[in-house]
Amino acid sequence: MIEKIKIATIETKSGTSKTGRGYNMVIIMAEDGRKMSCYIDKELDLKYKKQEKMVDWKPGMEVTVKVDKNGDYLNFELPSKNDLLEDRIIEVEKRLSVIEIAIRHAKKAD
Repeated sequence: MIEKIKIATIETKSGTSKTGRGYNMVIIMAEDGRKMSCYIDKELDLKYKKQEKMVDWKPGMEVTVKVDKNGDYLNFELPSKNDLLEDRIIEVEKRLSVIEIAIRHAKKAD
């Protein structure tokens, strides 16, 4: 789900996975109390370039992210153009349903 969130805190952790790969993890605490993270494999993950966009993120900023629940954890990533387009289509379909219902009610009233 694509959301706009306001950042309360943000931190970056670096480490090495069990398989020996280097990674970064960007961890955000949203102002609504939700904690979410973005795992970035330094060697393989295309998200690594996206992390460059996160470097300037500061507490108080509002950012658009794609949030996914993985068990008890929330993960986030920067939405792709396709993600943003899909989200807009879903919103348009919801609005269209409301319009169709209003038209049906208007026809019944006549």
